[in-house]
Amino acid sequence: MGKVEQTTRGRKPAIPRTQPVGTNVTSMIPIDLIDEPQNAMRAEISEEYIRELADSISENGLLNPIAVIPNGKRYTVVAGHCRLLAHKSLARQVVECKVLDCDAMQVETLKCAENLQRADVNDGDIGFYLHGLVKDQGFSMDDLKRITRKSEAWINDRYLLIEGDGNVLAAVRAGRLGIGHARELNRCKSDDYRRLFLEQAVEFGATIPYLRQSVNNANMQGDGPVQAAPMPAPGEPAQDVAPPAMACVLCGGHLDTWNLQMVWIHKHELVQLLQAYQSAAQA
Repeated sequence: MGKVEQTTRGRKPAIPRTQPVGTNVTSMIPIDLIDEPQNAMRAEISEEYIRELADSISENGLLNPIAVIPNGKRYTVVAGHCRLLAHKSLARQVVECKVLDCDAMQVETLKCAENLQRADVNDGDIGFYLHGLVKDQGFSMDDLKRITRKSEAWINDRYLLIEGDGNVLAAVRAGRLGIGHARELNRCKSDDYRRLFLEQAVEFGATIPYLRQSVNNANMQGDGPVQAAPMPAPGEPAQDVAPPAMACVLCGGHLDTWNLQMVWIHKHELVQLLQAYQSAAQA
């Protein structure tokens, strides 16, 4: 799959519609009747965060009721997933909820409004969330832009994370790589080069412009290994060969790019190092 399609027909609702009684009111609801979101924005929630939230609820009470929608004789969380988990950790039997009457689009709009403004929501988790809306519920690009209030480029950057390199996604979810770096890395056609560039970004802080240029160079070189130029026939000039996108500055080797290491060095010191290396090789 590529980018999110602009239009999708026959979209299924996120949660089956019912004809609820007493919606848009606040009431105390038994916790064992409340289900967690079907497609939660956060794939992982820190236990420490839930403990801190539970401590706050114990001390100050629940400042904002949990938003739920009816689902038959039960309820499903729309906004307040963490607050529900905190109440469960406190062994509470009931929780204050605002019961809403929402369709599928409104459910996801409320979910995005609560979560996307938070700095601690990971781009990888957002990617899984968007992927679920498209694959499981048939949302189109127009639908995603409406509920997130974000641009098409913003959405595709995160959506395509899920269909890109698994190591890049893991680095984003671990907080070691930014979304802009991930976008450039996933453009790289070569697994070997991508692995090298990922290490440079994570371990040595390679910038987005550096990655963009490096990926462009690697993609121009093609997917296969670099082949040596054929020997010219007697009397014929040697063929011009494009330089490799990346090679060792000392030996010139470029077939084992995964063994290359990024090193920061001043230009004048690099010149001195190369001169010393060449002198030693000729001795």
